Amino acid sequence: MVARFLFERRQQSTVAAAAALFLPDNTLILKTEGRASEANREYRALAEDYLRAGQTDPRPSLPARARTIPMAVLVDRGTASGSEFVAAALRDNKRAVLAGEQTFGRGAIQTIMPLGNNAAVKLTTARFRSPSGQQFEGIGLRPEVVVPNQLSPADFGSDTDSVLRAAIDKLVR
Repeated sequence: MVARFLFERRQQSTVAAAAALFLPDNTLILKTEGRASEANREYRALAEDYLRAGQTDPRPSLPARARTIPMAVLVDRGTASGSEFVAAALRDNKRAVLAGEQTFGRGAIQTIMPLGNNAAVKLTTARFRSPSGQQFEGIGLRPEVVVPNQLSPADFGSDTDSVLRAAIDKLVR
């Protein structure tokens, strides 16, 4: 149970670090909610919420414009878990629009509890929520700019990428 909790904390710290690069100081990034008190937590754009011992904070070395320039996040059915959390943090904090398809919807925190005799049970013990309180699990995120993605991976970022084109069009309007 401790290893699983540490893994989840590491993932949440990584999400907070990625989102914090583009958000003002102390901005709410992610919430976890569960029955146990240690499962209830908020992650913010603060070094103590995403740095591990010995790490250097990359935020001071970024241009200030990184936290204000208009952005779009491209999402699809494969966008899940940590990438959904970053996308939601940027959207909920009015830093980015989402473009593409509805995301996968992975937002449960599961804990493996050993039962003995080489048996265990995996229980959902908490859920992730976006800064606005939205749940992810089984729901996903609906983008503001809905564009079905019919491209092969080789075409991503090319002139034929309709999701990228729609995101750019939305930003320049």
